[in-house]
Amino acid sequence: MSFTLLHADRLTTLLAESPIVRAEAIAPLRDSLALLAATRALHDGQAATVADAADAARRAAHDIGYREGRAAGEASAAALLATLAARDRARAEARAHEIARLALEVVRRVADGLGPADLVAALAARAAEAVADPGDMVVRVAPIAVAATERRLADRAGLRVEADPALAPGDCEIETPLGRARAGLEVQLAQIARAWDVAEDDDGAR
Repeated sequence: MSFTLLHADRLTTLLAESPIVRAEAIAPLRDSLALLAATRALHDGQAATVADAADAARRAAHDIGYREGRAAGEASAAALLATLAARDRARAEARAHEIARLALEVVRRVADGLGPADLVAALAARAAEAVADPGDMVVRVAPIAVAATERRLADRAGLRVEADPALAPGDCEIETPLGRARAGLEVQLAQIARAWDVAEDDDGAR
């Protein structure tokens, strides 16, 4: 059996058993062909719309992914930089504390090397320098440090040096009309440690 091709496109094919079309079939045939053409046009239009929508969706997804990826990358980089900065600050603070602790230990060892008498004399002289009018000042030290302190403060008119057996060899006490204050080695080192925010270890604190 053979057929006559009446219409063909990529979507539909219309065949007839006879190449002769009866007069009464011409109008329905034209309507069918018009319907096929309209269907093809509708299909092509919808396909184009779908393709455009798909392209727009891909572009939007790409843009969103790019923005989200960039934002995530920037946030990750900022977090990493903050972590590194905090770590550097912690290391710098640790180094500063260690340097201050070592410096304090050096001061202590140098002071210990002077001997208690010379050390107390030096501390008493330093305390006397801070007093505007040392004429009424009394410096009390341990008996072992009296001679060295008197020699160190010999040029201070009116200043008296007295022995106090209750004081340790490295301690001294300054008395003025305004009151009394300890000026020994441990007091000085404790003040330095507080100023440097350093806690002396058990070996250094004596």
